[in-house]
Amino acid sequence: MKKITLLMFSLLLGATTYAQDTCATALPISLTSGNMVGTINGTAITQNCADTSTNLGTAAEWYQFTATATGTLNLNSDIPGNASDDTRVSIYTGTCGALTCVGGNDDISASNYLTDVTINVTSGTVYTIAWDNRWNPASFTFNATFTPVACPSPTNLGITDFTTTTSTIAWDAVGDYEVEYGEFPYTQGNVVGGTVVNVTGTNTYQLTGLTPGVAYNVFVRQNCGTDGFSTATEGFAGTSPSPMITFPFSEDLEPAPNQALLLNLGLSFFSNTNNWSFGQDNLTDGNTANDFASNGISYVFSNNTFAATDADATIYFGPYNLTVGSTYTLSVDQRNTSAASATTPNKDIELLAAATNDGTSNTVLATFDDMINVTHQLRTGNFTPAASGSFYFGVRDKSNVLTGVAAGNSVVIDNIRITSTLGVSDLDNLKFTHFYNLANQSFNVQSSNDNIKTVQIYSLTGQEVVNVTVNDLNAEVDLNNVTSGVYIAQININGNIQSVKFVKE
Repeated sequence: MKKITLLMFSLLLGATTYAQDTCATALPISLTSGNMVGTINGTAITQNCADTSTNLGTAAEWYQFTATATGTLNLNSDIPGNASDDTRVSIYTGTCGALTCVGGNDDISASNYLTDVTINVTSGTVYTIAWDNRWNPASFTFNATFTPVACPSPTNLGITDFTTTTSTIAWDAVGDYEVEYGEFPYTQGNVVGGTVVNVTGTNTYQLTGLTPGVAYNVFVRQNCGTDGFSTATEGFAGTSPSPMITFPFSEDLEPAPNQALLLNLGLSFFSNTNNWSFGQDNLTDGNTANDFASNGISYVFSNNTFAATDADATIYFGPYNLTVGSTYTLSVDQRNTSAASATTPNKDIELLAAATNDGTSNTVLATFDDMINVTHQLRTGNFTPAASGSFYFGVRDKSNVLTGVAAGNSVVIDNIRITSTLGVSDLDNLKFTHFYNLANQSFNVQSSNDNIKTVQIYSLTGQEVVNVTVNDLNAEVDLNNVTSGVYIAQININGNIQSVKFVKE
């Protein structure tokens, strides 16, 4: 379920064109008047082009557009008066039996669930358009605008891969482009803090040397030679945070000023059916019934199980560097959006630990079934890794669909905390001393029993600044090239890891 806005209006008058129930009978869109989609009850889509969701909905309404020239086509349902306030569109080329995605859109923003999408179109090409009922089957109106353009802007700009320090972006057409980017919030043409590069014969670019856990505004425009530059297409790039190495750890899901992506918060997803989404409360609308965060305004929630299949969707937090033999406790605040009843499903979740975030290595820490609470309750689970390494924690929505369901429900998670307790054997194996030597600017470690395998030093933002292999009882880490400040040293002694904080002067 998405958070539904409260405003409802009558449909716009003057809307004249109705979509058809099948791809084969799709009607041409109108560029001169509003296009009215009736109740969505036609043939469902078989390929979603709007987002990463695997849920195709159960019905769709179909349109068609034939480009008379090369240019751009915009579809926009953000119109005052729409009965539906939650729309989704997919745009294809090809025949009805072999459609290929070329674009689409679900939400305009985190608080506007209507649709606004622009694609590049080629003269003579037929484009098939399907509005589906993934979120709402109610009728609505959309406008369509075609603009001839000699030098089209890039389309489908997005992230294809990322690490803690890199982010790879791609767009549709191979060609010559200018890529400009800067740390969020960044505006195009900003001289301070921006980077501009020119790429040729490609439709991809990797941003490198980035800060962990940060978002970047990206502007890509095509260089058409004598026809000049296209209008820039704006998108986002971003990095994941460095693996957490100190505990206790907490994440309240409130983005920092330079974070605009869920991956910046260390959130990732795996889904067979249904999805997790990010939501924020509106504390100014005078309505507390649609406020779901346990602290602040941000939270994550699973989409409703008002469908024909049981839920199987996991949200992962991390990764975190965990130590063998230590016990880690995952705690989250949980509530449902609606009270369960005979026609509104209750919710079922699992708390997980996993070596990967692809759903293949989950260890169930705790199970909570038939939850009906609409106020936040603490849910906890413990995990003791059999080996040191990088792990994720997660929450899996495994709610069953109930016969006779007439309303949806969602499970809300907020305020993620992870605490750790070292085992007795770990404490025995971690007998060491450490100090910072101001005279030669070095961090020193001395172990009283087992060899020190490695020493890794991180800034407080999680960026690794030093990583040395030792294999000795003594380690002297040179910090002459490290700026003054507070750092965290992660010391690996015979496979047991402990973190200490120190000041480099």
